[in-house]
Amino acid sequence: MFSIPCTSSSTPSEISLVHVQLMADLARILSNMEKNQCALIEQQKAATEQQRALVEQQKFNARQQAEQQNLRLEQQKIIAGCALRNELRSINSCAKIWHRLPPLNGDPLPEDIRFPTDVWTLQRFTGKIGAASPRRGLWDRGGYLAGTSRDVKNIHSRLALETPITLCRPKSPTQLVFARAPTPMARLSFEDLSNDQAIAEAKEVIKRFMNKTPVDATPCSTQGAFSRSVAVTLEDQSKFIVQFKDEDIDLAIVSLARTLLGDIVPPVNLVWTSKAPRAYVTPCVPGPVWESCDCTVENETLIASTLGDIVGSLILPYESARVVDDVVIPYLQRVLERGPFYRFKKFKAKIEQLLSNAETLKILPLALCHIDINRSNVILTEEKAFAALIDWEQAAILPLGMGAWCVHRFSTRNRLRKDIITESTAPMGRAFRETFAARVPEHLRTPAGRGALITAMQIGFLYFSVYIDGVKGPLKRYWSSL
Repeated sequence: MFSIPCTSSSTPSEISLVHVQLMADLARILSNMEKNQCALIEQQKAATEQQRALVEQQKFNARQQAEQQNLRLEQQKIIAGCALRNELRSINSCAKIWHRLPPLNGDPLPEDIRFPTDVWTLQRFTGKIGAASPRRGLWDRGGYLAGTSRDVKNIHSRLALETPITLCRPKSPTQLVFARAPTPMARLSFEDLSNDQAIAEAKEVIKRFMNKTPVDATPCSTQGAFSRSVAVTLEDQSKFIVQFKDEDIDLAIVSLARTLLGDIVPPVNLVWTSKAPRAYVTPCVPGPVWESCDCTVENETLIASTLGDIVGSLILPYESARVVDDVVIPYLQRVLERGPFYRFKKFKAKIEQLLSNAETLKILPLALCHIDINRSNVILTEEKAFAALIDWEQAAILPLGMGAWCVHRFSTRNRLRKDIITESTAPMGRAFRETFAARVPEHLRTPAGRGALITAMQIGFLYFSVYIDGVKGPLKRYWSSL
């Protein structure tokens, strides 16, 4: 018998080997594809990271350019402010409505110095300059502001302009140039608020701050020269004072005062408002103001004693040598340079004496100085005892004793340009000095320490009351005080 040959060209083992090779090739191809895909993903990630780094670098460069631009603008403001301040320093002492130049940190340069934009305030301002400046000798021939009289008088013919009048850079050291603003710009100011607007906005401010609905709001009976205040009452009869201002309050100084003295310093909080540059909220301290109370000599003596203890307890654990060199001595030098003293020879001699003794203040520690302790800033209880001391917004850190000048207000009465100690003021001055001296460190209870404290009080009186960094000129009634 014959057998039929197999028609297949390969054996089963050969077929299996081919399949294995094909599977291996396929796996290798898939692996290579996966590797290529992973490499592509990594490249995309690297490109994304590079793009992100480029964007971050661009943002960083933009921030640096913006900071440099802001720095240049600030430098330009300082340069322009310095030039304008030197030109307008005497005018500032002639009008109460002019922006206050703060007597802190040496010689501050305002960011902008310009005339009021509304017609009524501008007219009142220029009227005050026209009435007060000749009495101060500002427009004498060859004087500090020679030629300015004509420029100020010409302002009245420009009051009908649609755009506000701004003060341009002076073309010469003795000439002020007035021009129309290139672009009308609305400038918020608390002075633009009517009583109704101030009351309505005060309610909204309290609503945002306390999350409660106020039931009543009335303007405060006593308004500050540089703010507008509204008293707001809530449903629980608690009261708050909302103060609209154009300038910032140094809340850090207020917090420092509260840290040192506690609740006798009311807290101050900044709250957003769209109707004025700044709005501040503070709890209303219940009780009458010292100025409105008819107190006995015993009551006033106790109040003065408390104030002396407060002023003495504001000592800080720092030396004052740097502040004396950077603030106190330059201030006295500026007072002497600015003058004019052609009618105040004795006053000039006293300032020169204080300048020669200013080095002695370096043995004193620094202290927080309330610049305006007076009867209108002291709140009493119904029993006419001391309750709180307000108006800390412009307190300054200066050598101990410069804030104790307020004893002059309690211990004397100025009559016919002479300080007189009366039977009612003598106990107040004595009580203030006793409690203040009890707080003075032991190493200052020496003749040198007492002399330094007296010099500090006299410089503080000059610094905060007589000659506020060029804003307020010397008056004859202050000679005997110094």
